[in-house]
Amino acid sequence: YQRRVHGQAINGVFKLLPLAATIDNKIFCSHGGIPRYYGPSEQDDRLTLLRNPDFPRFRSLFEPLDMSVHGKEKMERFWVAAFDLMWSDPSDDDSEMNEYGFGRSDRGNCIITFSEVAVDNFLTTNGFDLMFRAHQEKSDGLKISKSAKCLTIFSSSNYQGHGNGAGVVYVSSTGKIKMIMKEPN
Repeated sequence: YQRRVHGQAINGVFKLLPLAATIDNKIFCSHGGIPRYYGPSEQDDRLTLLRNPDFPRFRSLFEPLDMSVHGKEKMERFWVAAFDLMWSDPSDDDSEMNEYGFGRSDRGNCIITFSEVAVDNFLTTNGFDLMFRAHQEKSDGLKISKSAKCLTIFSSSNYQGHGNGAGVVYVSSTGKIKMIMKEPN
C-alpha cells in the first residue's frame, strides 16, 4: 500500500512539471526531443501550441484522452506534441526521413525520430541555438549530434547495471557551456 501511495505522489509531481523548458531563450530542453511538424516553417506553430495556457496536464500519455474540453482534433495535437517531447529520439540514419526530417522509430508505434533537418528547422524557426535532451542511455553520459546542435544528457550512471557513465551540463550566466562526465564503471 505504501509503495503505491508514494508512486501516486511521485506521478502527481511529474504531472506538474513542464514538458519543455528554455535556458535564456537560446537552448530548448525536453526529455525526448522535438514535436513533429509537417509544413512550411512560416506556419510552424509548435512553440505557440506548447505555450498555450490551455495545454492539458496529462496524467498519462497511455490512457484514453478526454475530448470533452478541447475537442478531438486539438486534443490529438496536444497529445502528439507531448508524446514527441517525451519519447522522440535523434535518428541514427537520416536517409529514411520525410522532407521535414522526421521518420519512424524502431522503438515502437507512434514514436518518431528526428534528423538534422528537423532540428535545424525547429531551432531556426523558434530562435534557439541548441537543444538539450535526455531519455537515451549514452555510454559516456553525453552525446553531441545533429551538427552539434543536439546534446543528449544522460545523468544516470550504471543505468540498469549497464556500466555507462553519466553526464551533466552547466550553462554559465554568460552562456558558456561546460560538459561534465563521470567515467563509466
